Order: sequence, then structure tokens, then C-alpha cells
Amino acid sequence: MAIPAQVNETPNNISFEAKDAHTPGQGSNEDETDPFRSLLIGVEENSNAYKENNTSELDTDSSSSDDDELIEHETRAINRTNKNMPKPRPSIKVASLNMRGRLKNNKDKLKMVIDWLRINRIAILALQETHLTDEAVEELNEKYEKLKFFGSGLSTSKGGIMFITTDRIGTPKSLTYKTLEQGRSGVLCLDYEGQILNIVNVYMPNNKPQQKETLQNLRKDLRNHQGIADSELLIVGDWNFMEDKIDRSPQHNDDKGVAREMSRLKMSFDLIDGWRVANPDERRFSWEGMSGNERKKIFSRIDRIYTSRKMWDITNKYKIINCDISDHDGVATTIREASTPEMGKGEAKLNMSIINHPMFRKEADQLINKLEKQIKEYHRLVGLKDKPEKMNKLYKLRTHYNPQKSWHQYKEGLLMASKRAMKSRHKELTKFRNKAEKDIQQAEKQLKDCIPEKEEAHRKTLTDWKRTLSEYEEETRNTRTHLKDAKWFLTNEKSSKQWFRLFKPKQSSAGIKSLFKSGSEEETETPTEMLKIARDHHSELQ
Repeated sequence: MAIPAQVNETPNNISFEAKDAHTPGQGSNEDETDPFRSLLIGVEENSNAYKENNTSELDTDSSSSDDDELIEHETRAINRTNKNMPKPRPSIKVASLNMRGRLKNNKDKLKMVIDWLRINRIAILALQETHLTDEAVEELNEKYEKLKFFGSGLSTSKGGIMFITTDRIGTPKSLTYKTLEQGRSGVLCLDYEGQILNIVNVYMPNNKPQQKETLQNLRKDLRNHQGIADSELLIVGDWNFMEDKIDRSPQHNDDKGVAREMSRLKMSFDLIDGWRVANPDERRFSWEGMSGNERKKIFSRIDRIYTSRKMWDITNKYKIINCDISDHDGVATTIREASTPEMGKGEAKLNMSIINHPMFRKEADQLINKLEKQIKEYHRLVGLKDKPEKMNKLYKLRTHYNPQKSWHQYKEGLLMASKRAMKSRHKELTKFRNKAEKDIQQAEKQLKDCIPEKEEAHRKTLTDWKRTLSEYEEETRNTRTHLKDAKWFLTNEKSSKQWFRLFKPKQSSAGIKSLFKSGSEEETETPTEMLKIARDHHSELQ
């Protein structure tokens, strides 16, 4: 069966206007995580500003080749200027995830995180527990061309925060990052022509005294950060403590000193817990773990997004997004656009992942059979050209059995068949996902209302349903990964820099593990002491 590489079709214009724009903070029932709905459907921005302003000039002076070259040069210059010109802030989906280290089953977890980011259409992702050094962050910026990485790390075994930004952030005038506390907190600043958005990424330590100190330092650093009080402000991350016992199962209050410092931080910058305000009576959790010698299940909502009241009215869709990569789930919110952008006409392409769907294969077989019959009839009519008495049939040759027309109808039919099959599969996937999420919410509600003796049984039920949803998410992400890898190997050269980077042999680290202290046989592995020994040795050489 012949399948065209692409079909030129003009889809409906796309608008980023939120359906719940007048209901800040509230989520929607719209499924945003289906990886197949728009996997290969691309929309290109088409600016007509120059054409509208210069149509009359082009019509009146099209005879001169010199003028045509000049106009073409000016058009390229204007288009290049418009492309790089800062625009108002678009609609941005911001999410936070504790990735719990760099590896999962000896596989690079960061690649899984990037696939998860793309599937959920996240513009800015704040990560915690990255276990990356500053040098590793720089290497990531060299490896990924369409993503930008900002962050700081403590070591390859603990801590570390990072921001990942995609091209969904639009074209800010400036994009800057500042570390507040190494491996613990940092702020990403996006300037859209005077409209400044600040996003703070926080990874709170587990130790209670350290939590109080970290909150105090965070409040002090943010006060010293220029203009942050007048900007749009989000503070996201893994907080490792609860403000309200309703966000924990089994329920109990957290350290009062930590809660007091958190209240001071919220009052200083007029912050609110966006998800809790949008869902005052719901009980959802973003982390699952085990506690005690009896290994009982515990749940908590330690991953939270705080927003300033100033920007509460322009945020919505506060969600907890299931993630199979970590024992944490992601949390996300959407910041609505400053002004609706103009989107031009785009191009629709056949989704190759749908070709094995039974509905699509049935319709495709019917279309190819119809095309074969039309081609046979065309060849039969071509043989009648030399017979004058058959002129009326030659008219049919041009109108009904024109090869270009038949081929165009075949491609249009394939595209429509793929859309119907995608819609059917999307409905099946959505039905399964909605059922799993509904059962999870029901289990969480039963856990909230049950007696203490039945809490452990309900927690096990909740764990089972979350595992089912995680398996679905993992299958979805793996499918997306396989399609991406297959497309890369199909379209990229094997002699590219990226190919050699992927397959070059890995060499073991030749770093110095330890040093002997000067004048003794005592050995040390402490970085600070090793640095002092090396400094003293270098001074002696001088």
C-alpha cells in the first residue's frame, strides 16, 4: 500500500485562549497528555505583516529584476527582524517534579523526563534531586539544541535543582538564571518587554532545623532580588513538609517552627498555595512512601506551587500529573497569555503511528482499491484517443479519471481516515485513563472518610491504582520515545556529531580519589582537605 509522505491540507486556525479563562485556578476536563493527538501535526507561524503593507508596491513594479531582488532582500530582513523581536508572554505551562536521581534501572532518567515533558506539553519544568554538577548542566546545553538547561548541583549523589525550558516560552527579551543556594534554590527570570515573570525552584532538606534555616535564607535572598516584589512570581518545588495535616495520610501536624517560617515567607510575598485554593475540599497526594518497621504506606502532598495573589487571576489548571519515572508525581499550572497571538495557516501530516489501527487499515484498503480501479479506467480511456467517435469518453478522461485528481482524493481520504482512527483511539485511551483517575480519586476519598482501622487497606488500594496508571504512563512514554528514536535514525545522518556522541566508548574516570596529608601517612577523601593539600603542594613548588 502506497502511503504519501505528507498531505497538504489547511487545518483550522489554532487559538491558545483558555476555555476557563474567567475561572482562575480551576482545572479542565480536557485531556492534555495524549501523545498521539498531535504527534506529527505541525502548525507553522505565518506572518503576513510585510505582504499586507507592500502589496501595492509589488504589483506596480514587478517588471524590474533589480527591484525584485531589492524587495526580496528587504522581505528577508523584515521577516528575520519579526522572528527575533520580543513578543508578549504566551500561555505557559509550568511544572515541578522531583526526579529522584539520575538513573532508573541503570538507564538515564533525564531522557525519560524530557519525553514526559514533551508528552505533557510543558514549557518550563523545575526539577529537584537532579544529582548533577554545574559542568553536567553545561554539557546538556551542548547536547540538546531546542532545550535550555539552568541549574546548580551539590554532587552526583544528592541534591541539585534544574530548570528546563522549551520553545513554548515564546521570545522573551531576556532569559536569566540566578542561584540562591547551591543545589537547593534558584530563580529563573523571563522578561517579556517589561512584563517580568520570576519562577523560583526550591528543594527543601528533610532535617527540620535545616528547613527553618533554608526558609529564612530564601526569604532574605528573595528580598534582595531586584524587582521580584513587583513581578509575576511563582515558587515551586519539593518542600518536604506539610502546612496542613489534610495533605498527609496518616494525618498529623508538622513541625510548628517550620510552619511559622513558611507563614512568614508567604506573608512577605503575598503567596498562596494555588492547588489548595483551587481545590479547597479535595485530598490528593504527590508522593508515596513507606514508614516504620511495619513498612506501612504513607502519602503526602509535599510538591506544591505557590503563586502571588497578584498573578492568581492569570493562572489556572492546577494539576497533579502522574509520573512513572519517580516516586513523586508532577505538579503543574498554566499561566494564561498576555495577549492572544496570531497563528497562521499550517500543514497537516499523516500520523504514521496510526497505520496499524484496524479502522485505518480497513479504510485504507478501500481507498487503494478505488484508486487502482480509477487508474485502470484511465489507461483504458487513454487507448481511445485515436478514435474520433469516442470523443465523449475522452471528456470523462479529463474530468473523472484525471490521475492528479485521483491521487489527491486518495491522499485526502487517507488523511481523513487517519483522523477518524486517531479520534477512536484517543477515545479508548481517554476512557481508560479517566477510569483509572476516577478510581484513584474514589480511593483517596475513602481514605479521607474511613475509620483508622481501615486506613491501611485503603492505602494499599490507592497504591494499586496508582501503579496501574503509572504503567499506562510508562507505555505511553515508551511509545513516544520509540517513535522519536526511529524518526531520528531515519532523518539524521549517521556521521553527525550527535550520532558519534551517543555511540562513543565510555572511559572510566581518572579523577584523584584521595590524597595523603603532608608529613604523615594519613589518607583523606574529603574534597576540602584534598584541595588544601594540593594548594600547599603548589605553593611549595613556587
